[in-house]
Amino acid sequence: MTDASDDEFIAMLESELGLEGVARWWKMLEAIAAQMDKTDRCSARYPMRKWMEILSCKQQKIVESFLKVLQNFGKVNVKHSENILEITCTKLLEFRDEYSRKSGQTPDMCPDKVAPDTEERLKKKESKIPPTPKGDDFLSVIESGENNSVTPKTDFEIKLEEFREHRREKKKPFTAQGERNFKKKLNHLHQQGHDILAMMEEAMERGWLTVFPPKEEPQKQGWDAIQQRNL
Repeated sequence: MTDASDDEFIAMLESELGLEGVARWWKMLEAIAAQMDKTDRCSARYPMRKWMEILSCKQQKIVESFLKVLQNFGKVNVKHSENILEITCTKLLEFRDEYSRKSGQTPDMCPDKVAPDTEERLKKKESKIPPTPKGDDFLSVIESGENNSVTPKTDFEIKLEEFREHRREKKKPFTAQGERNFKKKLNHLHQQGHDILAMMEEAMERGWLTVFPPKEEPQKQGWDAIQQRNL
């Protein structure tokens, strides 16, 4: 169902956005395919909140960045109308025509007809994504700052890429030294037992340029001590 140009696009998409970007590409195709009929319609219109749900994005800017990459590759057209986002992908017409040519019949364009092997391929890829490293393994990932292109990216590396993009959107991209200092901070917080992935997610949601540990309650402890003394 794919040709050489499709394989090259998937490779470039994975290079730009990681495996999450590839998964979102297939989810988007399935959502649009579900709206197709016997005409040449190959688009879907939903509120931004619905697209965020379909593409498993917690933030609107992640959807916008994803679509911008697809537009740069010439894969989709995007139209905004108030809070409605319409995404058109003519690639689905090629899938439909190829299916018709091979099967000798016009398919009812349901998601599983768009890419029959999609679910299996995604499961295989997702199964290869290692969990966030712990202990010394985690330290080696942070300190090296490198990822073997053959080895699937960890949850930490994916989140770090999102944080880099967040900084660029804020017009405050990391300098080389700044990123090293940021990784050292994450290293320190991780050793203290903090969930650094959740901390990076919170920082992006709040528009921060760095991470902060959850607020502790030393003042409350001090007040409790005072009350104990006054008993």
